[in-house]
Amino acid sequence: ASLKRVSHSIRFGAKVERIEYTCDDEGSEEKDSKNQTMSNEKETTRFIPHKQKVQGSREKGVRVQFTTAGESSHIDADAVIVTIPLGPLKKGDISFCPILPSWKLGAMDRLGFGNLNKVVLAFPYVFWDENEDIFGRIVPLDDTETSLPIRKDDIGNGNTLNEEKAHDRKLLLRSLHRGEFYLFWALNRCQKCPIVIVLMAGEAANNVECAPEEEVITKLMKVMSKIATEDKKPIPWPIQAAITRWRADSFSGGSYSYIKVGGTGEDYDLMAEPVGNSVFFAGEGTSREHPATTGGAFLSGLREASKIACRYGRLAQKTSKTSNECQRITTEWHKTGSAIRKRRKRVAREIRRRQRKMREEQSYDNETNGQENVEESIHFNGPAAQMVMSPFQQPGKPLHAANVISNRSITLESK
Repeated sequence: ASLKRVSHSIRFGAKVERIEYTCDDEGSEEKDSKNQTMSNEKETTRFIPHKQKVQGSREKGVRVQFTTAGESSHIDADAVIVTIPLGPLKKGDISFCPILPSWKLGAMDRLGFGNLNKVVLAFPYVFWDENEDIFGRIVPLDDTETSLPIRKDDIGNGNTLNEEKAHDRKLLLRSLHRGEFYLFWALNRCQKCPIVIVLMAGEAANNVECAPEEEVITKLMKVMSKIATEDKKPIPWPIQAAITRWRADSFSGGSYSYIKVGGTGEDYDLMAEPVGNSVFFAGEGTSREHPATTGGAFLSGLREASKIACRYGRLAQKTSKTSNECQRITTEWHKTGSAIRKRRKRVAREIRRRQRKMREEQSYDNETNGQENVEESIHFNGPAAQMVMSPFQQPGKPLHAANVISNRSITLESK
């Protein structure tokens, strides 16, 4: 068998619609052992069938179908790393053939995908305390001057709070405004630029996506004027501004993953498990140690690249254009290693022979002369002697043979 050669350029803006893959449920025994620790209710959703060929799966490799500017196309390969955010996966925007196993779908269901938006402002100079990296505020309950208006069409949609379920209007307003312009990150010290990033969380993150950019910046500047430093520097208008709208982005549907009620950190581990021999998963939603971070997403990519390298590395080496060169280097490496091992054995044999001879001389001299024992050193010269690994020797130090009567020094040279 040989690996397929994929010579396709990166396609920005292409939307993946379908992934066909080979599925034999290899490695399901290990996942089953993890699921045994769960409650009976969760075991039913995390059960993984043992090594059975799934109907409808491809005979070999994967096929990724996507559309670009309304035109459909596909790529055939041996494996695929799915780095799609958890949002589109949970909504089923991408179809898998065959469908993903129940343990993978159960992990997706037990993990949530929240929304956190940011407003990035670039100023001509720093007007806040230059020694402060992070500062925040407690959002007032009824502050119409700095609060964004609530869009009625947004209430009750998506993840927003349903107005009918709110027993008190104050509870509704508190829920919708609590995460509005609540945290500020100043980048003047780390980036050497007068830039501030303002966070919008909770229902406020959803509400800001419906607001015009001019309105958001105007409200935000009023907030910053109230929390400005005591030296009363004039607050300039930002020279550049950007607002994220992650929930409205069809390619993400949100920003970060989180563990829902009833879920555990093991769900991140299940999300990181490959399906079959060809579908691998990466992204912040697969990182148990560093979820919801760029670092976690980056490390997960290295993790999956390592899995594929271990699984397909030998086959890729055989089918590579430079296979002859790789084979030559490997052969030379084995020859060199064999020569080194033989040289070590030869030197070790010589050491043992010299030690036996010294012990015999010691025994003979003790019987005849009864002289006191003295310590003698065996010094090694040459590269072969440097490679001797003996329990009696430390690198860079001579090998000491105790209870040797002779006062001469034995030198072992090797070429």
